Amino acid sequence: MPLRRKKDMNRDLEPLLEEQEDSSSDLQERKSSEELEEILDQNADSLKRTFLRKEKELFMKANSYVDTISDKLRDNYRKRQEQREELAKEYNNQLETLFEDVERAQKNLTLAEQNFKKAFLEHQRCFQKVIKRLHQIHQEVKAAHKEHKQNVASLTTLEEEHVATEIKEFKEELT
Repeated sequence: MPLRRKKDMNRDLEPLLEEQEDSSSDLQERKSSEELEEILDQNADSLKRTFLRKEKELFMKANSYVDTISDKLRDNYRKRQEQREELAKEYNNQLETLFEDVERAQKNLTLAEQNFKKAFLEHQRCFQKVIKRLHQIHQEVKAAHKEHKQNVASLTTLEEEHVATEIKEFKEELT
């Protein structure tokens, strides 16, 4: 039932009051002021009861409205709190995943660095072996070249000696 205002109640009472005024205008002449006060007192009690009843209804409706709003606010606050908690949980999970990924990447980087160092050292050792072997081969080639020159020189000397002996023998034969 909608709340009725004082104006509405006055509007409802106006016809009664008009009737009373019409009848009272005739009666005014006849009735004394005491009778008039008695009628007003009788209506005042009913008006007081009506106002008290309406006040009680209004108070109950206001309390009901306040309770409804409080319930809605509590529900809204609870939902927001749940959303905050859910977002905080999701944020924590994402951070944890990020830290795990960073840690994993760090381990992979350390492992790759160690593998690179091992490969570098292995290549360095191989390169040193190759250089040592090349130096050894160079020395062998140098020695072979020297020996070859000596052989060529001794062959040339031998050949010259042989040619000289042949020429000498040929001259001896001719003579």
